[in-house]
Amino acid sequence: ITFFLFICLVINLIAVSCTDDDDDDGEPICFKVNGFYASVYHMWSDGSTHTSNLQGLRSFTETISRNGETHTLEWTNIDNNYSTDRTDSFDCKIDGTSYQYPRDEC
Repeated sequence: ITFFLFICLVINLIAVSCTDDDDDDGEPICFKVNGFYASVYHMWSDGSTHTSNLQGLRSFTETISRNGETHTLEWTNIDNNYSTDRTDSFDCKIDGTSYQYPRDEC
């Protein structure tokens, strides 16, 4: 019986360690683009969005804080299309995790 309880404990610990608790609402981080403005959804624990103006930029890093929460966003490979006045694609690393637009579009 002791061995059985030990195995159950190990299985429970493995299951807990494999869950994704990056955000409280369970929604994956995603992006919406409006013109040259890119909005990040599901990054903040309170559900609010963050919007950055990408016009004229190829890459930049920003560290933002709100309500005791801090995130670092590394924007790279920004492709601004001035014939359509919108950002077509970019890579964004948020706190070390890589995302891409349009792949991670909401």
